[in-house]
Amino acid sequence: MIFGLILLLTVIMALLSGGKIENFKNMEIRWVWLAVVVILIKIITYTDLRHLMHLSDTLASRLYFISLFFLALFLVSNLRLRGMLLASLGLLGNFLAMAFNSWYMPIKGEYISLLATSQEIQTVHKKLPFLNAIPTGPDTKFYYLCDIFKLPDWFFFNQVFSIGDILITFGVALFIWTFLRKTGDTRTISSLYYR
Repeated sequence: MIFGLILLLTVIMALLSGGKIENFKNMEIRWVWLAVVVILIKIITYTDLRHLMHLSDTLASRLYFISLFFLALFLVSNLRLRGMLLASLGLLGNFLAMAFNSWYMPIKGEYISLLATSQEIQTVHKKLPFLNAIPTGPDTKFYYLCDIFKLPDWFFFNQVFSIGDILITFGVALFIWTFLRKTGDTRTISSLYYR
């Protein structure tokens, strides 16, 4: 949720500093529908909608991996765009954290209670994963790539995140900022792309 707010603030700041919303009409982004599907899956699996729709942990976990696959396809197909390389590195970090930890994203143990329902907490106490996550422990691989960061206590909601999440968010924010502020000037348009 915090990353969605950051992207929304990026859009607002870009528009307030001379960016144009009309630039979205001329987007040269490949496979935009993949990004839309990823966002929808995130909303469904990471909010109360998951419980309202009675999604099982197994199905929610599978949807999560489908969203990662779609996100990888989207980023790779748009790697030439500014910011997408940074976002791809973030996705790679998250992939490594899961791949080396039995395909679950380790979350710092003390933060589990902030995210899980009482039933999910009981599952964790039984040393079982919940959704696509497990608590970190002495055997956790790539610990610093795991979900070990948390928003400050004074923030109005709880969220844990990884370095990979930060890189993905700032990569997308860089693209949004550059894209909204582009003009017809050749130098500005070329700044959207890596050479």
